[in-house]
Amino acid sequence: MKKIIIISFIVLLFSSTTSFAQNNTNDLVSIKNISCYTGTVYNIPIYGININFKNESEKTISKIDFAVLLFDENGMPAYFLNNSLYPNVIELSNNDKIKPQRTAEGDYGLANFYNVKQAKIILKTIYFEDNTLWINEKFNEMITQEKINSEQKD
Repeated sequence: MKKIIIISFIVLLFSSTTSFAQNNTNDLVSIKNISCYTGTVYNIPIYGININFKNESEKTISKIDFAVLLFDENGMPAYFLNNSLYPNVIELSNNDKIKPQRTAEGDYGLANFYNVKQAKIILKTIYFEDNTLWINEKFNEMITQEKINSEQKD
């Protein structure tokens, strides 16, 4: 099942796509692929990402909360409104039910982010259909470390 979050009713024309796999796997969910794409609306660039999740667990997943860190082609932060006062991190959710060993795709528009060519996913919470959940206890620490790493590239 593919979920699409629509940021506009205007037709989006795709002009480029960058795909890469991310080795961000825990025992429950793996990120199989991330595609960053660029489109245009009235000659204004629009960015988005497509993420492919795989349920590696034995239970059905009902929701995944995660953070996305956004970068340009040089690995530098791609900031909101192209302003370094704002973070290059957004928190999103995938609400697709994912059966064991199956995958789900999420498409996310990135309004007001510019020059997004790479992304890194950090899992926050995984909700299961049986009402249990997994919480990444190191989530905030991982976000902080990624921010430090990207600032050192400046």
